[in-house]
Amino acid sequence: MLWLHALLRFLATSRTLLVGQETLGPDHQGTLACFNNLASLLQEQGNTEEAEALYKTSLQRCRVMLGEDHPQTLACAHNLATLQAR
Repeated sequence: MLWLHALLRFLATSRTLLVGQETLGPDHQGTLACFNNLASLLQEQGNTEEAEALYKTSLQRCRVMLGEDHPQTLACAHNLATLQAR
């Protein structure tokens, strides 16, 4: 049953990202948070290459849209660094 829960979480998070991109735009703070959340979920599931790519996308967009010192940008940078350190 854990695999079903993980699949449902992935689908829900993916859907949220898609809706966010469509309604808010790809660079909205909420959409950027969804990128980071989906990357975290992929990392938890062992999909580290996909997670790293999403973390990088999220970090790049956060830097441009929110600035280097914004808490969300710093969280993205931390998550990417943690993944790369493993």
